[in-house]
Amino acid sequence: MKDGTYRRRFYPAFAALIVAALSLCYGSIAQSRTHFPTRPSLELEGKGALVPISSTCDANGTCLGMLTAALTGEPSAASLSLEVSLNDTPTPDSPFASPPCYITNGSGTLGTFEVNFEGKLCFVDFFQYTLSGTLSRSIPSDKVCQTAPAMVLAGDLTVFGANSPSGPVPPPGFNPIPSGASGAIINIIGSVGQIPDPCPSP
Repeated sequence: MKDGTYRRRFYPAFAALIVAALSLCYGSIAQSRTHFPTRPSLELEGKGALVPISSTCDANGTCLGMLTAALTGEPSAASLSLEVSLNDTPTPDSPFASPPCYITNGSGTLGTFEVNFEGKLCFVDFFQYTLSGTLSRSIPSDKVCQTAPAMVLAGDLTVFGANSPSGPVPPPGFNPIPSGASGAIINIIGSVGQIPDPCPSP
């Protein structure tokens, strides 16, 4: 009789203890997933400089500049060297009377990767600028078929710097890329990884 009473009291209590332990375990897992999301596989930051290659633009209104930087982070420290080009005519949505934006493209290297850039150079005011857009590395057209997966990357590039010497944005025909400024803050966040061979197996 006593044994039966003991079992009736013990088993419900033991079951309640198991349920509580499982709830605590799964709750902790869910919380860890909420508070610790997957980090970007490409996360670099550092300082550098955006400078004009020449003070004037060519006959087509194309203006050239060079962005260089030393970056640290994931997947490893890397140097950035990017030649950029823009047209001396501001975008339609940025009147010349106010700090304008310029469609900007570029190509160069990020560490061992050959990369392309598409974005905008914008002046926050007549003393500061931002360069922002997409940085990517794709398989060259002459190397579409390959024997091993290709390493690619894609990320958002953001540059914030000072226009030195400070002053109004130059008129068309003169390069609007800031002259002689260094110490720009540079950040790249995105992903880097492999994609499979696009060619079918023989």
